[in-house]
Amino acid sequence: MDLDEYALTEAQRTLKRLGITHLWRRPEPAPQEPTQQEPSPQEPGPFVTETAQAVAEPDRKPVAQRIPDQGPSRVEEPVPPLLRSLFHGKQSPVRTLWTYVGLFADMQQPTPPPRLDMFRKIQASVRSHLGWPENDICAWPLDVSPGLFAHGMRFFAPRIVICFGPASPVSGDPNSANAIAVFGSSELRLLPNLEDMAAGDKQLKNDAWQTLQGIRN
Repeated sequence: MDLDEYALTEAQRTLKRLGITHLWRRPEPAPQEPTQQEPSPQEPGPFVTETAQAVAEPDRKPVAQRIPDQGPSRVEEPVPPLLRSLFHGKQSPVRTLWTYVGLFADMQQPTPPPRLDMFRKIQASVRSHLGWPENDICAWPLDVSPGLFAHGMRFFAPRIVICFGPASPVSGDPNSANAIAVFGSSELRLLPNLEDMAAGDKQLKNDAWQTLQGIRN
């Protein structure tokens, strides 16, 4: 450093007055160009975050959404064991379904009442004298809930319903709207009073027999 070439500080003037005209000075580092500052990392957006999670967890399975319940399913009324026994050995559709009001009550008696006994005797007669196969005859009571009666009708799917008196859910025209509502598309044949036939009324027995003879395949 030449003290004659620079504007001197007070300390440097003192050195010059003492006869020191040159000084050694450390070389100054060359100025560097300002480096471009790396951008600070920003928070990843939601799409980037979800994508990174998908890559980092390739085996992760999507969680299935819970489907809201659609309400309780319809549960049919259970069939009592005594009625289930009427299904035994029967294949749907059955040609004829036999019934009367009070059949279920009579089936539960320790001793068969006279009308149930007559009911069974008439069935045996058509098998033996008219040649009806066993599978052509089934029975299902009317004195049960509408749901149970409909269950039996669906199971047997009879072509013909043979309904004995003294009471019937329909009266008069078997093709009435009420009969169709109870028995569906099955043909309805109304037969006389079982109790009167069981008591010995021969005319009613003849009427019932003529009706049964008129039922053809």
